[in-house]
Amino acid sequence: MAYEWSIREEFAALGRAAGKIEIAPGVELARAFWTHARPLETNTVYGTLRALATKWPKTHAPQGFLALYAKSIKGNEIHVPDGDPVAIATRVQSPSIRGNHITGPYIVLIVAGEYPEARGFAPLRAYAQPIYNGRMFVPVESDFERRALRAILHTQRELHTCGVDLAINKPLFDTMTPHGPCRPDFILEARSRVTGELRTVVVEAMGFDSEDYEAAKGVTHPRMAVLGDLVTLDRSEMDQDLASTKLLRVLNI
Repeated sequence: MAYEWSIREEFAALGRAAGKIEIAPGVELARAFWTHARPLETNTVYGTLRALATKWPKTHAPQGFLALYAKSIKGNEIHVPDGDPVAIATRVQSPSIRGNHITGPYIVLIVAGEYPEARGFAPLRAYAQPIYNGRMFVPVESDFERRALRAILHTQRELHTCGVDLAINKPLFDTMTPHGPCRPDFILEARSRVTGELRTVVVEAMGFDSEDYEAAKGVTHPRMAVLGDLVTLDRSEMDQDLASTKLLRVLNI
């Protein structure tokens, strides 16, 4: 049975993960974690923090966290799809790479804690991570990378009909190679259901305009090639819908 991607299931997965993370010694994230703006509007977040504060470790400040789906952000405001904008005490932070166009949607992580100017608790800081869409909370670094992931998902469906399973990995941290560290945009692992043959492909989405990035290719690409067959996807291939064809040619084992 195929997995049904949905925003409900994605938030449920975040909730399960929250039960395995401590935000202070002996305090699980799940005890002060919300996935909707409503608890802020009704002061539920602040009431929970006041109740927890009496038992909070003395060396840690009481904090709560919200993970909100947002279409856009502007300054210190988070624009959620089903309510008024959520205002934060400071400017919302988000990835920014020169020459890289990044828009929503986002998953925004908000930290709520004691704020002297509010004489109590308030939303203090927020970080907005661009994601693929509302049904798949896969982090992306650019609009171009979203297009690349769309091509990869199309390739996955096509390969499945040809008897090939495809696992898609989005690295969040650097991997060390004999030549130094690197972080590919995607790592794909294909397995033939007929022969059992395996193939690993590293995908680099070449949508950057930065000259610095172009210069870095000579360093990063040899490192990525250690991890698997390196495939680059550039703007012309994406504009001509050739990206999926290129991936199918490499991955159809």
